[in-house]
Amino acid sequence: MQIDELTLHNYKIHNNLKLKLGPGITGVVGDNGCGKTSVITALCFLLTGEVDTDTKAASISLGETEGWVTGKFTLNDKEGSLERHLGSSKVILKYNGVIYNKATEVKALWDKLLQIDSSIFNNVIVAKQGEIPLLFSGDSSVIEKIFQKIFLVPNTERLRNIIWENYIKTCPPDKIEEDVKELQLQQATAATKRNAMLADIEDKSVIVLQDDVLSSV
Repeated sequence: MQIDELTLHNYKIHNNLKLKLGPGITGVVGDNGCGKTSVITALCFLLTGEVDTDTKAASISLGETEGWVTGKFTLNDKEGSLERHLGSSKVILKYNGVIYNKATEVKALWDKLLQIDSSIFNNVIVAKQGEIPLLFSGDSSVIEKIFQKIFLVPNTERLRNIIWENYIKTCPPDKIEEDVKELQLQQATAATKRNAMLADIEDKSVIVLQDDVLSSV
């Protein structure tokens, strides 16, 4: 998936911010307090529906009654858009020529399209403000924890269970590569055993036949 455009309307300090994004890596720079982190948290809200405040309404700009985040994206060579509101449960997903505005339908389709659990997104993919400096804090346990989070190597049992249950278990099994030499050896061994068995059966048949001839004389 590629995020092509991100719009923040009455989201925290941004009353109307529109960002055009392109392929590759996008850097967000600016002075302290200009709302760089809000762009990241808005993207998290758009993709997962979760906020970094106590409630969604708490992320609405001061003095406003409603706010929302909209994103345009490209997925599987098809354009789409997603809009999430902060003051209500309103959510609109447009994809492949179809508009979805029922929360349950949007969640089902979006989960299928995004294919990533919100716990993984929030705890692994996004390093929040203040965490990168902790890499240099000098506390080895903190450094290891942040390193694992930023570089996608989580060590928590919960994340491992999510990855296992939602991804690994549902993946098709790997195609087993056949070892030709091993198969040939197994076939040769089986043929040897078969020949030995047939020879043994033949010997026993001759003995039985000889016994029958002797008894009839």
